[in-house]
Formats: sequence, C-alpha cells, structure tokens
Amino acid sequence: MRTRHCVVTAHGDDELSAVTVARVDRSWRPVPGTERRIPCDTLAVGCGFTPQVELGLALGCASRLADDGGLALTVDDRQARACPASTRPAR
Repeated sequence: MRTRHCVVTAHGDDELSAVTVARVDRSWRPVPGTERRIPCDTLAVGCGFTPQVELGLALGCASRLADDGGLALTVDDRQARACPASTRPAR
C-alpha cells in the first residue's frame, strides 16, 4: 500500500506484470523523479479511502488521527494492529 502516490503506468501485454507509481504533490500531480516500477499481478486503486474502525475500537485497539483528520487504527510497519493482549486472537 502506498499513500500519496499514484499509478502513472500499468505494464503488461495480456495481463498486468508491473506498475510505475510516483509520489504526488498537494495538487495530486506526480512529482518528477519519484517514479518507481513495482512488479505485480494485481492492482487496487483507492481515492479518499476511509477504513472502517468500529470493530477495532470495540476491541480496544489503539487509534490516532490520520493525516486527513479522520480516525485510524494504530498499526506498525507491517500493518499489524495495536490491541490489548486480552483481545488478540489465539495463534
């Protein structure tokens, strides 16, 4: 998942094999020199995505204000949530 980026090129002949993404500025224009090609076979694009936090909050997970001012669950670099040990599922 890449925030503040956009797909500038999709690569592949019969199916997707890679995308080129670039960082965007405050006006959502690609920033020259930030392009990066990423191998992939699936692409999901969202604009203004707002995650549903109700279940995480009900479980007692930590939350924070996101850059857009909305509420988001607190996660680490691997997108793992921060919840009290008593609410974590058994492994």
